[in-house]
Amino acid sequence: MLRTDPMNVKEFVREYARDASQLANDYYDVQRRLWSEYAGVDFPGFDHAELIDPDRALWQVQGGFSDTDYNGLNYTQVKEGRSRAGASIDDLWPSMSTVDDAQQFVADMIAASARLTTQRNVRIDPTKPRWARVPRGSKTCAFCVMLASRGFAYLSEDSAGRQMQYHDKCDCDIVPSWGRQILKGYDPKRFAEMYQTAKSAASSADYRQALRQMRRMYPDQVKDGTWPLSAPWPMEVIRPQGHGWDHVFDGHGPGTRVPHKTHFPDDWSESRVKWAVMESIANPDYVSAAKDGNREYLSKLMDGQHIRVWLQKRRNTHGRFALHTAYPMTEHEWRKIWRMTN
Repeated sequence: MLRTDPMNVKEFVREYARDASQLANDYYDVQRRLWSEYAGVDFPGFDHAELIDPDRALWQVQGGFSDTDYNGLNYTQVKEGRSRAGASIDDLWPSMSTVDDAQQFVADMIAASARLTTQRNVRIDPTKPRWARVPRGSKTCAFCVMLASRGFAYLSEDSAGRQMQYHDKCDCDIVPSWGRQILKGYDPKRFAEMYQTAKSAASSADYRQALRQMRRMYPDQVKDGTWPLSAPWPMEVIRPQGHGWDHVFDGHGPGTRVPHKTHFPDDWSESRVKWAVMESIANPDYVSAAKDGNREYLSKLMDGQHIRVWLQKRRNTHGRFALHTAYPMTEHEWRKIWRMTN
């Protein structure tokens, strides 16, 4: 795709968006018909055959012209060519210079087109179905937990407020309902308990404070969970970034099986591994250093795992330590350290 003419790439993406809109339309009709048959009630027809314009999906995915020199323009103004600055919808297309960026953009366009179609149908359907925001996957972010916690309580976009907001890479679906139903894997009661608990612990009524608390209180249950450190970060250590983490996860990450290497537990998330490593650096149980002072080994018992962190000074670290690698120790290793410290 990346080597194809840009105009062809755009048309491919538009076609995917139109297909997503058609599939969402068809699925809506199937759900509506099944509910009608289940209730034994004839639902009145309504005109919703028109597909969502891919440009509308593009506007939602890119957030319009927010945080740009054209901030304040709305979709209708730009679509109708009424921007005095000459901004157009085509200005919103990303470069898609890498495969990962292109794949994520296409996925976002498909999801946005499907959501917009369902939202439109719910809004104009004379039966006025309720709908819920339903996250996909085993985890979702704190923001989506908050919005999904209301269940099938929404009647229209007007009553939804922040419910209609979507962040980058959001995988939430809009699911309509004409009666009581239970969706497998969707537990709005649990989401509501999480949000209310976090809200009670928040320092103010601002929902953003509640979300911060939720990320701290349920770090392994939300995608963007945060794990606070028990001690200040040492100034002599550079906070780990890309290359350091790559070494950890490529050789010792959950799910890896590299010969002669240990690995973090398979049920540990990436954020949990990072927290365990950073906590071991910030507040280690034991520290040993090389004679030349350029290398340190730190160890700490974390959730049943004896973590060892290797810190190294390099030419480009300007006298500070950087993460070289980290891993769970074998029983032989940690028993050796235990004998040295007792």
